Amino acid sequence: MAHCLMKLYPSFIYQLISLYDIPIYNEDLETGAPPTGWKNFRESVRQQDTILFITPEYNRPVPAVLKNAIDVGSAPHGRNVFHRKPAAVISLSPGKMGAFGANHHLRQSLVFLNMPVMQQPEA
Repeated sequence: MAHCLMKLYPSFIYQLISLYDIPIYNEDLETGAPPTGWKNFRESVRQQDTILFITPEYNRPVPAVLKNAIDVGSAPHGRNVFHRKPAAVISLSPGKMGAFGANHHLRQSLVFLNMPVMQQPEA
């Protein structure tokens, strides 16, 4: 989906942020030297003006890799890299509901992260 959007709207500036090199969040590792994958991810998010979340649906909510990225980016307390960044959500699945569950599950997290989320159109 991300690559299709990039082709449809080539005048936009995109930066794909990989979630696959982010170690599982563990508050015990939140020290003066957190894992490199956490630092890299947090810095990538900090550099963005807005965030477009594109997610599949796994058993109704978002995949664990996305939930982990949200946990890493929102920690430690008081240093949420998502804070006040405008966001939008696109969810997709081969099912008839188009990942409706994941879309709304993710929106609940974004409220907590203090991200203003585009309400319409739902995608």
